[in-house]
Amino acid sequence: MARIWVGDSRTVALQRAGIASDEDKFIAKVGMSYSWFKETACPELLKLVSETPACEIIITMGVNDCASYTLGGALNADKYVDTVNELIKRYSQATIYYCSVNPVDGDYPSAYHPKGKIPEAD
Repeated sequence: MARIWVGDSRTVALQRAGIASDEDKFIAKVGMSYSWFKETACPELLKLVSETPACEIIITMGVNDCASYTLGGALNADKYVDTVNELIKRYSQATIYYCSVNPVDGDYPSAYHPKGKIPEAD
């Protein structure tokens, strides 16, 4: 069965490791966040799934920004859940897996929170 991998640096590393089959497709880029997932990866996914509706989709997003808030105060983790649930409804012939984000303490600086603290919602 064809697999479509969607993700950030974890997925790029898997692709580079050469563990994928010749049928596997990758939509992956280092350092990406929810906005890239929604605006770039999901439209690319639509094209690939239209070619192979009965496929497996493996999503490995969220490490970079799941604890961040988008403009308007929505937690990105909630946005990921909503978008993945939309994909499940849309691609009913596909099997979709979402790799959870490993726990982190959040007290270290990142591109999303330079002071290392998760901001409170307004």
